Amino acid sequence: MKNGDRWHVVSHRKDGALVVRRLGKGDTPRGRRLVLPAKYVREHLELGYASTVHRAQGSTVDTAHTLVDPDTASRELLYVGLTRGMHENHAYVIQPDPHEVEPHLDPPEELTRVEQLARVLARSDADLSATETRQVEVDKRASLATLLDEYDLLAREAQTERWEALIDIAPFSTGEIGDEVFTSPYYEYLEAALARHEASGHDVTAALTALAPQIPPADEDTDPAAELAAWLDRATLNQSTRRAANRRREPAPRRRSHPDTGRTYLGRHARRARGAAGAHRVRGGTAAPSCDQGGRAVDQATRHTGQGHSVPKSVDEARHDGGLVSAPLRHR
Repeated sequence: MKNGDRWHVVSHRKDGALVVRRLGKGDTPRGRRLVLPAKYVREHLELGYASTVHRAQGSTVDTAHTLVDPDTASRELLYVGLTRGMHENHAYVIQPDPHEVEPHLDPPEELTRVEQLARVLARSDADLSATETRQVEVDKRASLATLLDEYDLLAREAQTERWEALIDIAPFSTGEIGDEVFTSPYYEYLEAALARHEASGHDVTAALTALAPQIPPADEDTDPAAELAAWLDRATLNQSTRRAANRRREPAPRRRSHPDTGRTYLGRHARRARGAAGAHRVRGGTAAPSCDQGGRAVDQATRHTGQGHSVPKSVDEARHDGGLVSAPLRHR
């Protein structure tokens, strides 16, 4: 007897011994009968209706039921498993247990049974010659998918180093705050906030220069990285909202003949700016430094026009690029 032999059970004795005949080609019993002692049966025999795909090669049964692991099975093994049955062949695809998924990890990708079997069919474990192996590796290195993955990886690493450099030179009030930012569990959240701010068309360096000095040290209720990320997100939202408002703003008076015309125009926008700032305070937000500066510029422009000065040409021209509140003013 040797490992892997398959036997047909002729009879079962009361003491647990089995009378068997060896199975030959086509699972036909052949040869003489043998008696297997009960102890040998208990320690060394297994039921023969289930086996690995490798051991099942060459076997033929009436009905085959194949258990498929979509993460490891190959098309060669699937072919063997689904061609053993003469009348029926069934495939059972293993699914991950949702109770074993760690809460802090991403859940497994949800695929249909057809998509999972398609993955198995796309995977091969066939032995390749040296020439075939070389060609596969060359194609893999030159494929668009590989190049795109490498590009994404390099871009992420470069961006991470860039954020580190910008945060490292940010003017925090103390060096300890900068160290706390780098070691914070919210550091990745801060990187994402920086990316969102820049993607919205804003200057990240200017934002860090303005906000970093205002970040308080860490305590039981405050984390510097989380605080800076939240302020950046508010600044991103505020500046994007102001840009949208500028696009909806009515045209500025083009003529400078009467000071009251310019005063009315700037006064109207001063009231809008103060109203927006008040609404932001009611929501519990903290305005970015540029908001107050813009409001003061509007108030200053209103005071100038109220003192009998006409609206300068620079203000009139600034409306074309959305820079009205920061345009220079001068007496005439």
